[in-house]
Amino acid sequence: MADPYRIGKDGVKVTFLSSGYTFKDVYDGRVVAFPSSEYTFREGKNGLIVVFQSSSHTFRESKDSRVVVFSSTGYTFREGSDGRIVAFPSSGNTFEGNQSERIIVKK
Repeated sequence: MADPYRIGKDGVKVTFLSSGYTFKDVYDGRVVAFPSSEYTFREGKNGLIVVFQSSSHTFRESKDSRVVVFSSTGYTFREGSDGRIVAFPSSGNTFEGNQSERIIVKK
């Protein structure tokens, strides 16, 4: 039996294993395939999809519609006034806003 495939509106064919995989059509015509178990996805307001391990990662969506994925343990995040999110290791790092109000992580 041949592996299934999907052809996105953009004309690109994406082939994935017949068992254990799923797919998502993206608004811009692309197709994203990923493992059905232990993985999930988030689609930002900008239509971009990020796939990540559901049990060990978390996400935040920034004001600019980007989805940032990071480890559920040992990491934290900050959002700058410009709307961007930065994730970084919680231990041994500090953060501050600079003149453009973006987050700077320092060791």
